[in-house]
Amino acid sequence: MNKAEIMIRRDHYGKFDSTIKEIKIGNERWRYSVSGNGNHYILALMSNVAGHVFALPLAEALQEHYRVIALSIPPLPSFHLSGEGLAVILKHENITCCDAIGHSNGGVHIQNLIASHPQMVDKIIFSHSLTSMSAQDAYTVNNTEVELYRKAKILMKIFPTSILLNALGGQFTKKIKLAAGEKDTSAMQKLFKAELKLLKKKDLLLIVECMEDFLFNYTFDKKYYQEKAGKILLLNSPTDRIVNPRQEKAMHMLCPQAQTYQFKQGGHTSMLTCPEEYYEVVNHFLLE
Repeated sequence: MNKAEIMIRRDHYGKFDSTIKEIKIGNERWRYSVSGNGNHYILALMSNVAGHVFALPLAEALQEHYRVIALSIPPLPSFHLSGEGLAVILKHENITCCDAIGHSNGGVHIQNLIASHPQMVDKIIFSHSLTSMSAQDAYTVNNTEVELYRKAKILMKIFPTSILLNALGGQFTKKIKLAAGEKDTSAMQKLFKAELKLLKKKDLLLIVECMEDFLFNYTFDKKYYQEKAGKILLLNSPTDRIVNPRQEKAMHMLCPQAQTYQFKQGGHTSMLTCPEEYYEVVNHFLLE
């Protein structure tokens, strides 16, 4: 085992194992999981917090063909560090190229990895994600994101961290389920709650400030995506109240040759609201 790596725990769910690891990159500690039984790898950023647990249903759905490297970006002082951190983790796992799926802001960090290490990513799924196209987009295309983080900062000033995390946990924990059954689902939900409790208010603030750094200071070049005809899938829903039509259009401009799929009643978290449909679509795209 690499001296920089700490093995946190190993769990068994249904027919697959999940190992949680922690590695120090610079001044930050990155916690991620390796799950599944397949011969191919997919990098998964499905949640802003506790993503290494949140992605377990994805690992279950893909377990036959994929090993899932799952995480959320840790609290970082600046956005540019996320792409390099992801590259370090992939190299640490001896992965030279993998597929990738990013949900919401997870898709933004996948774009950051591709900007600096395009050779490390093959097929890409952007799930209810966004991008930035010009310096003015923070107040136009991504105006809903600007407002979201403004409100988040206000809430962090008013409420204790425990209340904020309980609200976040209550919103998602009961919706995260495994097909393996109630026992495994309960174990996963307890682990998700435990991981949330590790976060401090300063961590939540850094997560928000990192995304604000992206909104105001970064854009991505579509040249990396023009060569990937048939290898990009955009997932969205008309009932998504977070990703607005302008953001959706911007994603199509970034990935003009991408395949698309709309979940009729998916909201912003289609993997939770219509999981069977969601993972069927993901599986079909990855294996076709």
